Amino acid sequence: MYNVVLDFTGWKKFTLKRSDFSTVRTPLGWDKIDQLVFYTNWGTSKTNTSLEVKMSDFSMFDVVGPVVGDVEFFNALNFSIPQLSSVKQAVQDKDYSKAKSAFCTYLKFERNNVPWSFNPRKISSAGIASSYITKAKETLSGKITVVSIPYTFADPENINWNYNPTAQPGSPDPYDAEWTWQLNRMSFWTDLGRALWYANGTSQMELAQNITNLFAAQLNSWVISQPRPTFANQAGYSAWRTIEAGIRLSTSWAEIYHRFLTVLPCDDLHTLVKSIYEQAIYLHTYRTTGNWLTMECNGLFTAGAVFPEFKLSSTWRSIAISTMYNESVAQFLSDGAQYELSTGYHHVSIDNIIGLYLTAKTVGIVNEFPVDYVNRLQKALEFDISIMTPSLYMPGPLNDGWDYQVYNYITTYASYFPDSALIKWLMNRNVNPAPSFNSTLLKDCGFMVMRSGWSSSDNYALMDISPLGYGHEHQDKLNVIIDPYGRRRLLFDNGGGEYEQSIYRTFATSTESHNTVMVDGFSQKRVNRVANDLTGYGKKETPLPVFETTQLIDYARGVYIDAYRNTSYFPANHTREFLFVKPTHNLGINMYVAIDTLKSADGNPHHYQARWHLRTTNVKFDSKFNSLVTNDTGVPNLMIIPLSTSTLAYHAIAQTTPFILGFDIQRGVDPTPATSLVHYVENVKDALMVTLLIPLKTGENVNITQVEEIVKDSSYKITLQTIGGLITTQINLSYLQRKDIQDKRRIEITQSTATSSIIYQAIAPTPVSCPTSGYSGVECDMFNCFGISSTNSSSVCSGNGNCTKPDQCTCLNGFTGLNCSSIIPKPQPSLYPSPKPQPSLYPSPKPQPSAMTSTVKPVTSSTKPTPGQSVKVQNSSIVVPKNSDRVSSANSSFAISLFWLIILIVFIIHSSQ
Repeated sequence: MYNVVLDFTGWKKFTLKRSDFSTVRTPLGWDKIDQLVFYTNWGTSKTNTSLEVKMSDFSMFDVVGPVVGDVEFFNALNFSIPQLSSVKQAVQDKDYSKAKSAFCTYLKFERNNVPWSFNPRKISSAGIASSYITKAKETLSGKITVVSIPYTFADPENINWNYNPTAQPGSPDPYDAEWTWQLNRMSFWTDLGRALWYANGTSQMELAQNITNLFAAQLNSWVISQPRPTFANQAGYSAWRTIEAGIRLSTSWAEIYHRFLTVLPCDDLHTLVKSIYEQAIYLHTYRTTGNWLTMECNGLFTAGAVFPEFKLSSTWRSIAISTMYNESVAQFLSDGAQYELSTGYHHVSIDNIIGLYLTAKTVGIVNEFPVDYVNRLQKALEFDISIMTPSLYMPGPLNDGWDYQVYNYITTYASYFPDSALIKWLMNRNVNPAPSFNSTLLKDCGFMVMRSGWSSSDNYALMDISPLGYGHEHQDKLNVIIDPYGRRRLLFDNGGGEYEQSIYRTFATSTESHNTVMVDGFSQKRVNRVANDLTGYGKKETPLPVFETTQLIDYARGVYIDAYRNTSYFPANHTREFLFVKPTHNLGINMYVAIDTLKSADGNPHHYQARWHLRTTNVKFDSKFNSLVTNDTGVPNLMIIPLSTSTLAYHAIAQTTPFILGFDIQRGVDPTPATSLVHYVENVKDALMVTLLIPLKTGENVNITQVEEIVKDSSYKITLQTIGGLITTQINLSYLQRKDIQDKRRIEITQSTATSSIIYQAIAPTPVSCPTSGYSGVECDMFNCFGISSTNSSSVCSGNGNCTKPDQCTCLNGFTGLNCSSIIPKPQPSLYPSPKPQPSLYPSPKPQPSAMTSTVKPVTSSTKPTPGQSVKVQNSSIVVPKNSDRVSSANSSFAISLFWLIILIVFIIHSSQ
């Protein structure tokens, strides 16, 4: 099946390759076709009755490449270049054989205006590893490895470029469409080119000739069997997806042109350059979005830079530069994250955008770029530093990402960003002071990072409150990962693995493999995107995330109110509050607290399970407390403890039946056994699951002595035996009732030892409805004022006041009326003089302290508490008085009012005498 976009007028020819058709059931054969069926409303497409489509003829014929003939190719050259005069003359004489020979001579021996990273006319083995010989010999035997899956073609010189071994019956590997696509990126040709140079440089001439012959044969087989399509063919088995065309031109084909330039016969060199021209024309015509667009433009620019001889070369370069200049802003959110929210494709976009500039430097045309072309990516590089783990890696990998070591990566580009304080620090971490922040919220991408510091042994956590992202969606909202004391990927995120059709791929992209909550055994199911929102933030009623950080406690909160299982099933809402307790002076222990609030959205009871995935199989499970601790020697560990007594638990390692559990799924490797811990509650409408996650230093041993749920769903206590003695942690959950905005959650955590006690407090909004009718918004401060959504609109109050309540104006002095449109008459002077003020018979009361004032002094390095002292730390500027304070304040107000009433009575009596 093909999709044809009707975005043209007039006649247009479409050529559909037989090899690109998929097989359904048992075809009778191409000679048995008796009808063609066309649909205008297939899938989500809608019929446009205003379109008129006429079809003239259908025929089946053999199409071979190249599509571009010699006449078109040579007329595409810019003959104003003096060195092409002999080519020009041959073309004018219509002697295309002579034109080929002259153009070949020009490329091989005369052209000197396009420098490259190496001199193609000085073949040498310098800087080339001998391992490329081994790779070349594999290719010579027909063996080609793609996406870590090898396959040996029977005829190495005439391979099937549309083949996919994973699609064959009995394949040991699950189907992966990427095999065919990435075969057509020809990375193994780069290996052949480097092996050619190594063989020539080490006098292995027979091997060098065999490599040249194989490359020429494979080049011709590809060009002949894969003619350029008449539309953007992005389908399975296609050799012409636009992403592959871009990658070919910017990487493998650009290098192999220079590697084989002096050794290829002229006919083969002509075929190579003609195909590059065809692919550039293809990318000039068809481009997409996202990281694909950056690869397409990189390929288009490279073709125009390496071959300025084409008339369209400057146009190709100009299109690529202007497009990438715009994309360097359009693809990156204000916090620096690329809008696909993938820790892998973030860098693909950066590399390809900067790749244009690096190619321009190589060939000497940087003057074609805006002066701030590269500088616009500074925030994207700083994003890496803001979220990197103590081991200097990107977290996760997240959303189909793969490993990136941030220091090594940014080193490549650091010199382009001399004004970045973060990049300066990263390049000289042992000298420069650490960044001014530890924990941070990157609000646009929704990543909340909690770290105790910037050293390699600090604690690190990331909470994902992000939208789906564009193109690499994982159903993982409210997922958390933890690197305890710098140990990389212990509480981990499945990166996604290969793009295969398997239970492992499904597991890796669903809620099942992430550290968050499932409902009724179902994964989250957010829709990909919503209108005018590429990243897909989900339901618009979702409360905004909350993040607060102080010296001793971090607080994050996110809400999931979208679907599970499918996009129309909304069984429950999930709120996760995640705290990082980070005491100083060794007065307590570092710990993370996850508070998961589940509320039935359909009025029915449900099954809730919180999952925790650990990248180790060496664990100890305590059935008494349903807790689990990793037990690896020589490295930090993590202890996970549920505090809700109704919570049940089980764990699994490398389980595939009855469902998959306990695997780490990454690219390029087989699924790695891991441990999955599941805490769950059954058959309840609402549930509160409180979990402690305690990082343990290398060799540290902590034992649980008591876990108590003092008051269900609101008060918990746990006692731990540590090397320093007993530590008791109590967690109290409550709500502060406020009339001006919605209820506020209050979380108080107390850590106590035999000699000291520290109280940590967090206050943050909770997802309840606004208490006053007419108000809306996360903080209940939005309302409609005479049809205008506003919090303080003066335009609807005649300019004489402000709208401070729904449909109600507060007028300025001198104005009145519903819309403050009426003027209050000025008062007339009194006919009687005002009485003179009389001295008070009673002294004024002494000022009383306000019950609304509170000062809290946080613990700092210079204010170490003494043994037995309690220290209270708040991360909110809101301090609400206790009920007794309110009573005291009210009594005080009543006393003052009574005092003035007595004075007024005395004054009246005095005046009447």
